[in-house]
Amino acid sequence: MSVTRATRARLEHELEQLLGEVRPHLLSQTVSQEGTGDAADEAGRVDAFMELERLNGRVAHLHRLLEDSGQPSEDVPAGTAAAGRIVELRFAGETTTESFLLGTIEERDAGIEVVTADSPLGRALLGQTAGTTVTFVPRQGRPPLSVELVAVSTAEVAA
Repeated sequence: MSVTRATRARLEHELEQLLGEVRPHLLSQTVSQEGTGDAADEAGRVDAFMELERLNGRVAHLHRLLEDSGQPSEDVPAGTAAAGRIVELRFAGETTTESFLLGTIEERDAGIEVVTADSPLGRALLGQTAGTTVTFVPRQGRPPLSVELVAVSTAEVAA
C-alpha cells in the first residue's frame, strides 16, 4: 500500500523520535531503579515496562508500514485513486457526494474521514478513475454496495 511522501516523512520522524529519545529514556528508568526502593518504586518500574512494551509495538507497526509502503502515491497517474488521495464518492441511491481520504489510519488527523486502502471499499477503489462505479462487500454476510467514484484529488490535506 502506498502513502504520500509527507505521510512517509511523518512516520519516519515518529520512528526516529521513538528510537532515539523516548525508548532509551524509558529503558533507563527501568534499569536505574532495579533493586531499590519500596512498592511505589516497583510500581513505577512496572509502569515503565508496560509503556516500553506499548512503544515496542508501535515501533514494530511503524517498521511494517514503512516497509510495505511501496511506490509513493504521488507517482500514480493524476485522477487515479491511490493512498493519500481524496476521493469523492456517491453511494448507490444517493444524490449527494461524500469526500474521503483514501489512506492509512495514521492519516486520520488530516481533517477528513479516512477510508483505509486495505478495507473492502479501499481495495475496490484503488487504481480506479473518476466515473467508475465499483461494487464491494462491506462485511461478510452483508449485501454488496455500489459506489461511484465521482472525482479524485491529489491535493494535500492538512496534516
